[in-house]
Amino acid sequence: MKNKTMKINLNAILLFFLIISVRPAMAQIVVDAGPVDLFDLDNGKFYYKSDDTYDLLEITFKLNDEKAEGYEWEENPETTFPIYTRNIKKIEPKEFEKLFDTKKYIVYKDKDTRIELMKFNKDYFAICKYQFEEDLRNESDRPKRIWKLSDVSHSAYYYMKVGDKYIIELLDEDPNYIVPQGNELVALTGADYYSRKTSNLKPEKLTDKDKETLLANINIREKLNYKIKRTDEGYTLLNKFNARVLPQTYDSIQIGTQHIITEKNGRATVFTTFFDTIVVNNLQAAYLNIHTFSPNIVEGIANNEHIWIVGQNLKKDATIIPWERDLIPPGLSLSGYQLTRDKGDYQLIRFANQDITKLTIKNVSIDKLYFIGKDSIWGGADFEDYSELITEGLIVEKDGKYGLSTIIVNKDNKTFSLKERVPVIFDNIETYPSHEGGEHLLYKDNLIGFYPKTTDARYLKLDKHKTGNFIRFTLPSGQKGWLNAEDGREYLDIEK
Repeated sequence: MKNKTMKINLNAILLFFLIISVRPAMAQIVVDAGPVDLFDLDNGKFYYKSDDTYDLLEITFKLNDEKAEGYEWEENPETTFPIYTRNIKKIEPKEFEKLFDTKKYIVYKDKDTRIELMKFNKDYFAICKYQFEEDLRNESDRPKRIWKLSDVSHSAYYYMKVGDKYIIELLDEDPNYIVPQGNELVALTGADYYSRKTSNLKPEKLTDKDKETLLANINIREKLNYKIKRTDEGYTLLNKFNARVLPQTYDSIQIGTQHIITEKNGRATVFTTFFDTIVVNNLQAAYLNIHTFSPNIVEGIANNEHIWIVGQNLKKDATIIPWERDLIPPGLSLSGYQLTRDKGDYQLIRFANQDITKLTIKNVSIDKLYFIGKDSIWGGADFEDYSELITEGLIVEKDGKYGLSTIIVNKDNKTFSLKERVPVIFDNIETYPSHEGGEHLLYKDNLIGFYPKTTDARYLKLDKHKTGNFIRFTLPSGQKGWLNAEDGREYLDIEK
């Protein structure tokens, strides 16, 4: 008998893998387990034949650390579900992938439970569990039962090369292994499937509804282990194996719940979480919608027009759920602030939980001090300090000119002072009519500025209502474009 030890260096494998990959997004992780002769699907153990015995090949998966140790085993090991590698159908990973492009597979099914396996993207499988339950929407006298989705989980996977054959190992969920045998796929499952250790996967057609289910239930930003890495060439997106999953490096990468947005040389590209490119002609800008309660939407500019991308569909209009403070108009209530003037002093009065607190700024050298919209009250201030006012800012008027300041509460907690944000040089300042209280229109010499993205007046025209998070503008030269209110970037119209 021989005692053998085999070590697998995943770092080295990945390095080689990345060097030869022309399109990293299409590549698959392959770990070479070496010469395996027997695979016990029941217990997930691998054996190789040594003289007249089978030695156990124990493979423990760890990120960036693959090791396998050989142990002597008595003759003819008793295995419940032995699969000899010579009987595994040889399918290369690329061909293996095609089996899941249009098919999902039934792992387990009885009268009450149904478990489906489908490939989510190049790095993850999805496992959907359904229960056969009464349809509560059915108001007829005869109750109707339907399959209801009860859980969607995901599992990273890689290809294990055993000898000259390939099998799939799922790292996080059952089934643990997928093995091509004959004309079928065989899976090792766990106790969750009522102690049924092996099953033949039954193929069914993959539908658009299945894809919608995956998109709605798997959050790529929170649940999947993708990370953005900065390199000398730019930013790249890596999976949990530290392998690159997008075709190149980029100037920026944004990861949303259902989309990935890249930008390179001023050109944006939107990918689904399946890593399919959403084709948009003349896409000039793309942003994750992070300024409302609708995070699963991308907005952008294409062909000089504002667009929405909902799921995988391009739309000109989308249903957006605004922030709560979008729906609550300012006004003095049980909680809020009020500005009053007493001779040369200004007082900031805070109402909170029926308590009244007064702060005073003495002998301030201004004519008037306003809240948003040049009002003396600010409502909805349900917080314990003055942080909201520090960020929102106050409009200052002196000698017929306007500027912006924020308050600084002094250590004595009885007085406050003003810190200038915009000098008092503008002909007028208006609070922009949106939920973002810190946004203001600055007017000077018949031009308009947009604070806080600019502190000067540079636009001839500027819409007073946003389209999504974009604002339409016209420059003094007559050229038109879109201003992104989030980062202040301008997107000039292109010639069609």
